[in-house]
Amino acid sequence: MNTALSISNYPYFGDILEQGDPSGFIQDYTYEQLKALKDIDMIVVANMEGKRFAHPKVDRLGRYFVGGDEEKVIETGESYISEAVGTLGPSLRAFAPISNSKGKQVGFIMVGTLVEEIIALQKDALKSIVLYSTGGLILGLIGAIFFSSNIKKTLLGLEPHQISRLYIEKNGMLQAIQ
Repeated sequence: MNTALSISNYPYFGDILEQGDPSGFIQDYTYEQLKALKDIDMIVVANMEGKRFAHPKVDRLGRYFVGGDEEKVIETGESYISEAVGTLGPSLRAFAPISNSKGKQVGFIMVGTLVEEIIALQKDALKSIVLYSTGGLILGLIGAIFFSSNIKKTLLGLEPHQISRLYIEKNGMLQAIQ
């Protein structure tokens, strides 16, 4: 969402979109942003009719937006996140309106991540959690074994019930002597 809002607020971006982007600036700019951003698979810019002016696949420029979840940004000008299936596959998508310098909405931007990429990230995160948890468990066990053997040496190898019995016997002997 932050990326969508950031790009949609780029100075004169809406004016260029309203003029039909004759120089191809929108595609070039969003392509550079896409290369620089990690974990984002697509940036699509379209006018109010849904005609694309930026897309990760250049052959899809000039065609119309797919997914059906763009109506809300066109009708209300709200920013939101949705999940839909587009030309690149199922994705999690953030929408933001694009306005010209006069404040009139002239299009929208969609920034998305493919669901398969999200699943891959979740699997990587799960692997890390399991690895670190296992490592912590092993270190804890080693520490517990070391700590318990150290205590056992300090107690001369005696168990707590043996220590209490020796204490009672010693007290009994001391009482008998007095």
